[in-house]
Amino acid sequence: MKVSDLQTTVEKTLAKQPMVPSLTNMVTMTSVANMQIAVGGSPAMFFLADEGEDLAATCDALYINLGTLMSEYQETVPRTIQALEHHHKPWVLDPVGLGKGEMHRDIMAFIENHPPYIVKGYASEIITLAKTWQLVSGDSQFNGVDTHDGVDDAKVAAIKVARLTHHVVVVTGEVDLVTDGQRVIRIAGGSSWFSRVTGAGCMLGGVIAVYAGVTDPLTAACTGVAAFNLAGEHAEEEAAGPGSFYAQFWDALYALTVKDFQHARLTEEKVDIDD
Repeated sequence: MKVSDLQTTVEKTLAKQPMVPSLTNMVTMTSVANMQIAVGGSPAMFFLADEGEDLAATCDALYINLGTLMSEYQETVPRTIQALEHHHKPWVLDPVGLGKGEMHRDIMAFIENHPPYIVKGYASEIITLAKTWQLVSGDSQFNGVDTHDGVDDAKVAAIKVARLTHHVVVVTGEVDLVTDGQRVIRIAGGSSWFSRVTGAGCMLGGVIAVYAGVTDPLTAACTGVAAFNLAGEHAEEEAAGPGSFYAQFWDALYALTVKDFQHARLTEEKVDIDD
C-alpha cells in the first residue's frame, strides 16, 4: 500500500461525493453523518427494511453498525445486505456489542453467510467475532464497546476473519492494523483522546464506508484510518479536553488535504499464519 493510493482515493472522494447511507446506532448517528460529510461523503440515515433496499440500489457504499439494535433491525439488516449483494455494492460492518442477546446472535449468524467488504472493530470485538464464527478457539464473552485486548492479540483473528469474508478487517488500537488475509498494514498516529470521545470508532466506520464508495476495500480502510490518525494528531495539539478535542478533530478532518496524506505512517508485513 502506497501513500499515493490514499491520495488518489481522497481526490476521487472529493470529486464524486459518494452517497453512503448508514444503519447505525442512535448514540452516534449525528457524529457519523458529520464526519462522513467532513471527508466528502453524502450521508443518509435509515431504520426500515424498505428504505434499506431502496438505498442499497442507489448508494455508492453503506455502513451497518449493530450498537443499538431495535426490533425492526431483525428484518432491516438481512434485507439490506441481500439488496447490497444483488446490486454489488460494498458495505462496512461495525459489530459493536457482540453477544447482546438473541437478535444480535441471529444477525451475526446471517452475516457469516453474507459477509461485508470491510469489518472494523476494537481488538476484543474482532477476537469475539472470530470465536463466534468458530475461526479461533475459545468462548465468546465480549459484551460492550470497550476493549481489553491489544491489536496484536487480535492479529490472528483478524486474518482469519478476512480470509472467511475474502475482504478486509480493521483492528483499531494504539497502532491500527488492516489486513486482507494476505497482507498486514499497520498505521500509526491518532490520539489517546479518541478513547474519551463517545463513538470515535463508529465515526471511523462511517468514514471508511465513504472511501469504500470510490475504491477497493483495502485502500478504503487504509485511507479512512490514515485520515483519522492524521486529524487526531492535529486535534490533540490544539485541544484542552475531550470537548474541544471533538471540535478540533471535526475541523481537522474537514481540513485534510491530499498533500497531508504524505505524512501517513504505513508499514506493511507479510502474513505469517497458516489457514
